[in-house]
Amino acid sequence: MNLIDGYEVIARGKISVLSVSDSPLENRILENQARIEKIWQDALKENRKLFNDKLLSFLGFKDDGGNIRVNGSFVEYKDFLAQKSGLGLGIKPIGVSGVVVVREQDEEYVLFARRSKNVTLYSGFLELVPSGGIDGKYIRPNGEVDYKAQLLTEFCEETGLPESCVKEISELCLMLDSKDNVYDVCCRIDAEAQREVFMEGFRSKEYESPVFVKMRELRAFIEKNRDLMVPTSVGIVEELFRTG
Repeated sequence: MNLIDGYEVIARGKISVLSVSDSPLENRILENQARIEKIWQDALKENRKLFNDKLLSFLGFKDDGGNIRVNGSFVEYKDFLAQKSGLGLGIKPIGVSGVVVVREQDEEYVLFARRSKNVTLYSGFLELVPSGGIDGKYIRPNGEVDYKAQLLTEFCEETGLPESCVKEISELCLMLDSKDNVYDVCCRIDAEAQREVFMEGFRSKEYESPVFVKMRELRAFIEKNRDLMVPTSVGIVEELFRTG
């Protein structure tokens, strides 16, 4: 736990994420449907680009000897927007966050970028790339969510590089951003591409000014930029050092 930096490691181990139904959450949303719809329509008048996608809400987890099962229930983005406007729905978003590690000769590098001024949360803050929500595109028939496929999609969208550049995605932990009450499944992404290829291909609506930091200089980089870094990214770096 590191509440000073705004993050808390909830669990470590082999992580699976499952989509399940949650009657109390569904009932709260149904009971407030009229208010949710009004808030949504008002928001659309201000921003016609809003899109009502799905997002996964954290329900809980079970640790079975290092096998971490995370349960979540899908809601609509407009439900979450209504909650941000003051409705007590109890939605706790789950997302994915990765740390890209690139090896060149005898050095390992980690990719950061600055969050765009156009985003709502942590505008202008440094963050590890990639990250994003879990939106329901990768649900298997048994209800399991393929969060690594979701993270791979985020990687391709945010770096402009193909899937073939990724050698391995390995989970690090389940983490809570205690400042924003958002959960993330955090993973290490080992990529095979030159840094200059990343820089040339990087195109993202959410990020700007990508930078690679040498692994051996990472602690100093974190200390220098800690006050302007997304809490989850600080926590992921600590997990990266913990796992070696």
